[in-house]
Amino acid sequence: RKKREYEERLGCNIWIEGGRRGDREPLHVKVSARDLPTLDAAAERIACIMYDTFHDRRMKIYDPFGLVIEGPYSDGDGWHVKVKSPLSEALLYGTIVGERGESVRRLEAKLGVKLRLRGSGLKGDVSGSGMNDDYPQHVDVSGVNRERVEKAASHIAKLLHENQTNIDTEGPMEEPYWDGGKWIVRIRSTISEDALFSAVIRDGKRSTLSKRFGGCIIRVSGGGLDGLAPLHVKIESYNRENAEDAALHITKLLRNAAA
Repeated sequence: RKKREYEERLGCNIWIEGGRRGDREPLHVKVSARDLPTLDAAAERIACIMYDTFHDRRMKIYDPFGLVIEGPYSDGDGWHVKVKSPLSEALLYGTIVGERGESVRRLEAKLGVKLRLRGSGLKGDVSGSGMNDDYPQHVDVSGVNRERVEKAASHIAKLLHENQTNIDTEGPMEEPYWDGGKWIVRIRSTISEDALFSAVIRDGKRSTLSKRFGGCIIRVSGGGLDGLAPLHVKIESYNRENAEDAALHITKLLRNAAA
């Protein structure tokens, strides 16, 4: 409908071409007219419309942290936004991917988009395709719905910023989430692996904590143990209150160990 309105108003013909898989040309607008002055005026007007539309839409991404480095843009198959990572590679994997990919599956289901870690210097490959490009390390947020991609990019930017803010904070506790029939809470630690085991696991401490908080499962993971996620304590329980209480208590133990 808008295409017909622009054609009638500008006295030209308009086509949308390129940008699809197998096309040699990128996505573009093709304009034709009977004479050169009409063609120049129509092309200039359409270029202004595209510029204004892009910048109006881009402002819908709430990014007070300045982490969005490109987008939204379309590659013909969907929409993309690149969100720069202020984190180390290990912490980026731990924040977005998580242990055995649990976090990325949960985020993708919640946000309705695909998340890929890309950029120069990344060693792993979460998406199954080549990731290295000319951009710094970032999260590529993609999907067929532009508005959903924009909202997801805002969420990812906020998540990365919060994790950057908490890097030097001992024992930051993540929000509990339901996965695999259990409530799960993670507590990131910046004390050494040996100190963490001494504070939570050794000398029967894990068994005592488990019994105290309703039989919850307590594990230490990340860091040098699996090489992807940052060092953290993972708590699992069928009861959310037990999981949260255990997490709060262990957070205090970590802070005492760091003092």
